[in-house]
Amino acid sequence: MRRRRALVILAGVLTAGAALGFPFLRRERSRRLASFHRPGPPDPSPLDPRELASVAALTGALFGNRLDRDEMLEIGRGLALLAESDGGWRTELAAAGGYADRTARARGAASFADAADQVRYDIVDSIMGTPVDSHRSNLLALVSADERGRRLIRSALVPALAQVYRASGPAWRRRGYARWPGVPGDPREYTRPGPTPQC
Repeated sequence: MRRRRALVILAGVLTAGAALGFPFLRRERSRRLASFHRPGPPDPSPLDPRELASVAALTGALFGNRLDRDEMLEIGRGLALLAESDGGWRTELAAAGGYADRTARARGAASFADAADQVRYDIVDSIMGTPVDSHRSNLLALVSADERGRRLIRSALVPALAQVYRASGPAWRRRGYARWPGVPGDPREYTRPGPTPQC
């Protein structure tokens, strides 16, 4: 009789746990695997300069370029404008800056902005290399905050960083232009041969 009663109680506990726990576990799994941008209200407050420097350097590194100080400031202004117009980008930019700096420190650099070119290349390869829809990435994202950060950067932030970079001066100057669309200049400049592109 005791054995039967213990089995009934155990079955009741398991049934109650399944009824209450499984929806919670499904929600938690979905939250951990989510890697999309959540829009927010406009927020004109300034961004953390260290995170901004790391994300600006990451933006250049995604395109295989090391940005100088002026170019990083220019990209930083574009990133600040992105975060001002949509406050939701602030969390993604902070996550990207933190992820880039943590992985750079793990490879011996002070920060991503100060890292050597090979370290930057390795970090960009780790972000872009493994697809976010693979089984390995899904399993790692359940237990690893770094993998969740990588997935967020890869899925949500990289397209926004690409847009900021393509609309900036460094991208146009590397293609050989002295100016880019919207910046006035010499109207007869097109009649003279320009420099060789550096793409």
